[in-house]
Amino acid sequence: MSKYCVKKPYTVVVAVVMVIVLGVISFMNMVTDLLPAMELPYVVVVTTMPGASPEQVESQITAPLEAGLGTVNGVTNVTSTSSENVSTVVLEFDGGTNMDSAMVNLSTAVDQVRGALPDTAGNPMLLQISPDMLPVMIAAVDMEGMDVYQLTDFASETVIPAFERQAGVASVSGTGLVEKSVEIRLNEEKIEAINTKVLASVDEELADAKAELDDAKKKVEDGRAELESGKTALENQQGDTAAELADASAQLDSAIAQAQALASQQTALEASKAALEGEQKALEGYSMLNAAFAGLESTVLQSVNASLPPEFQFENYDALYAAWSAAPDMFPGLDLPASLPAVQEAAEMPAADFEKMKALLSQDSMAGQMAALTRQPEKHAGHGGQQRGGPERPP
Repeated sequence: MSKYCVKKPYTVVVAVVMVIVLGVISFMNMVTDLLPAMELPYVVVVTTMPGASPEQVESQITAPLEAGLGTVNGVTNVTSTSSENVSTVVLEFDGGTNMDSAMVNLSTAVDQVRGALPDTAGNPMLLQISPDMLPVMIAAVDMEGMDVYQLTDFASETVIPAFERQAGVASVSGTGLVEKSVEIRLNEEKIEAINTKVLASVDEELADAKAELDDAKKKVEDGRAELESGKTALENQQGDTAAELADASAQLDSAIAQAQALASQQTALEASKAALEGEQKALEGYSMLNAAFAGLESTVLQSVNASLPPEFQFENYDALYAAWSAAPDMFPGLDLPASLPAVQEAAEMPAADFEKMKALLSQDSMAGQMAALTRQPEKHAGHGGQQRGGPERPP
């Protein structure tokens, strides 16, 4: 190298000049950047759930997210932190992973897991970690004559809002600020005394309430007993009433049947009464006719005996009829019927005997009344033939 520089000194000079010129140009155009742009292979998933304890966050949010996001292509490690109200899941990818594609895959996986999260949980937020998210400046604030409380108010009300208004500042946070708080210490002896009074008052009220409750319970039990008694009495009364109604119904049916029977008997009795009244009228006529028949027989018998010697006289009409029947020539001009029956038997007489009977009756003093006598006397049920001497009485 030294030989080459000695042999060609101009070439070496030109090279050195070129290096110096390039260095000056580079130095003049170089931008100072303490934190250059880098793509870190980390993604943070933050999910909120107000009012949830760490255990609930772990079981209801963190576990489903770890199971759903851990299967995304390129994930090498999953770490999580479950605190009150917040779940944080950190996903680490391979060094050569395209983070834009990884964010799209993670968004799809989050949408699938969202249905398994509670309704009170917020939407999971995906945050890609980059150096730009890290603070690039830390400043300390101090001022003479101010105590820690005044300095805290000054930093919160003046310094932090001034930094937040600067262009390019994403966020400003303060550390070491003192917040005012009030500490309350209670006197245990006084607390115990108050608790004793409160407990005594509560016990007294509870005792009164229990006494009232016992009285009310007793009244309820008494009312229930009365209700059961009334229910039993009502059931018994219903049973008795049902039995009485059944008996009354049976008696009513019997009375209706008796009334119907009595109505039938009344109808039959009225018919019998009408028949008896007709029979009574007929019997009155029968008695008068039979008396006339008896008188006619006696008249015929006396008339015949008057023309005969005493030793040949007949004792009754039957003997006369028997003798006339045996020798009618011995009694010229005499024509006798077989008998003089009761009126109800006249219809059964031979026609010749009936005409003979009318002829005899026409010779008597009742001829005017007997001239219209026919063989069709009024018939009455229950009456049959009878012997001379009077009509048969109806039963």
